[in-house]
Amino acid sequence: MKTAVRHRVLGAIAAVGLLAMNPAVWAGRPEKNKPASPALAESTSLQTEISVPAGYSRSMHTRSDIERVFVSDSEILSLSQSGARDVTIVGLKQGSCTVQLWMKDEAESISLLVQVEPAATTSVSAVSHESKKGPTPAVAIDDPDVTPAGSPSQPRAVAGPGLPIEANTNYVQQVPALSIETSSPIAANVGRIVEQQILVKNVGSVAAEAVEIRGTLSITCELVGTQPKAEVVDNALVWRLGTLAAGGEQKLTVRVKPVEAGELECRTSLSFKSVAALKVQVREPKLKLTCDAPQAVTVGSEVRFAMTVINTGSGTAEGVKIRQVLPGVVQASAKDAAQPLVIDVGTLEPGESRMVETVSRADASGTVKINLVAECQGQARATAEHTLQVQAAKLDLTTEGPDFRLLNRKASYQMLLTNRGNAIATGVHLMVGLPEGLQYVDAEGDAIYDPVKRTVAWIVGAMEAGASQEFTLTVLPKSEGEHMQRAVAWADHNLIAKSDKVTRVEGFSSLTMQIGESEDPIEVGGEVAYQIQIANRGSKAAEHVQVTAVVPTGMELVGVASPLKYETQGQAIVFDAIPAVAAESTTVVQVRLKGAKKGDQRFRAMMRAPSLSTAVVTEEGTMVVGE
Repeated sequence: MKTAVRHRVLGAIAAVGLLAMNPAVWAGRPEKNKPASPALAESTSLQTEISVPAGYSRSMHTRSDIERVFVSDSEILSLSQSGARDVTIVGLKQGSCTVQLWMKDEAESISLLVQVEPAATTSVSAVSHESKKGPTPAVAIDDPDVTPAGSPSQPRAVAGPGLPIEANTNYVQQVPALSIETSSPIAANVGRIVEQQILVKNVGSVAAEAVEIRGTLSITCELVGTQPKAEVVDNALVWRLGTLAAGGEQKLTVRVKPVEAGELECRTSLSFKSVAALKVQVREPKLKLTCDAPQAVTVGSEVRFAMTVINTGSGTAEGVKIRQVLPGVVQASAKDAAQPLVIDVGTLEPGESRMVETVSRADASGTVKINLVAECQGQARATAEHTLQVQAAKLDLTTEGPDFRLLNRKASYQMLLTNRGNAIATGVHLMVGLPEGLQYVDAEGDAIYDPVKRTVAWIVGAMEAGASQEFTLTVLPKSEGEHMQRAVAWADHNLIAKSDKVTRVEGFSSLTMQIGESEDPIEVGGEVAYQIQIANRGSKAAEHVQVTAVVPTGMELVGVASPLKYETQGQAIVFDAIPAVAAESTTVVQVRLKGAKKGDQRFRAMMRAPSLSTAVVTEEGTMVVGE
């Protein structure tokens, strides 16, 4: 009867933060039908109790070379041999398990009772039983003190070779562990087919990748078949299994036909890759920015901007700032209107919003575009734009009046004030300044005349957009020349309008001459006095006025009373020219005549001046009676 012998090979274990192990190790136990060797039969065992937390490893060193090992339950722990005297035990899940070690050249075996505990504080104890060879234990336990990762008694936990676990840090220990179990007949004949089965299990917590099984035979055999099919590489059977999930297994079958006698041994090894996967929640902050502000304001008024920024994303927005640019608007906290105003908002958690408010002053009319940008660390960015119509009043002033005026003739002027802007004008005033040559006469409305400053002023008050108002002023030109009067209107917010009007003023001379007589008629030999009146009724002096009187032939000159010198030339009396006859003045010359012949005698006077286009001739008749 043939008895099958099952062999178990434990694979390498790669764990995040744990000791790396030899990827291949051979283990076995004595065949049941064969007695143990005398050395083993006579030996007493040294029993050691140890504990290891699940997911952790424990290294051991022996005084002698290890020949074989046995694990009672490969689902509780796994074991690998990294040297002739070094083994490593890895706890897989909670439970107890026995590990038996057979040593070369030693009459003793070592039995280990391994307690796999939850990942918590683990104590290690060793109970020794003296053997016949002496009291020295064959096993030395390395690293007896192991603190599990995340121990609450430690302010900072260290896993494996020293990976720090800080606050807000994910830490995962991922342990893929592969075991190999083999089964084959105890004995076979040359030329007969021998079937060997291999079971590969992943008893770890994560998948193992790039799993590769390699088997070699100790004697020459003819390969009958494999299932699944294996590759033959350098006289070895190779199965490339790829990825073996946690808890998964793969069964392999090898059928060979020995062609020579001997001990047929199938040496099986494995290799794989361990991948530690750690999930990190990647969140993204997103900003949304809105602006609440008036659509229209007037120049000079305050503008309030309420800006709200909200984090609509899934991550925390840190260092949030809002930049505000207001061209044409003077900011209270910035010297330059074009300089951005930066507002620190701080940190916004997902879904959190914050409102900030700024107050500025509109300083220029027109359409203003407010550009807003919200930014945070991590490149999240949001923009907003607000259009503001800055309205303003605009004063327009015109003056209508004569361009030319005669001296001392009244002149009237009309000032028309209009608000041509799109906002109300407040605090409106109008003032007209009079030059020295123009004398104030009157003004319509509630005008205020200041004779010292020579100004005429009106308090207008408020003017709606598009409104007009007219003001009338009457003056009297008192001197010749060009006289400019300036009208100025002003209102709140530095509104101002000006209007100048120039009037040319000229004087004029208006010479008249009249002759008056003292008596009429007179007798022959009687006397009569004639008064020649030279008058200037104009506003300007008449210069170089020449007067000549002519005595009629029926009369004789008696005498002349005149401020002017004169000379007689026959019947003519020629007066010296008057240098100037002032405006509104009269010069009188008296001539006394005596009647020499009866009849109608005509006394004549003639006046010439540069201001006269023709000579002025005047006569006065006197009747002379008698013999």
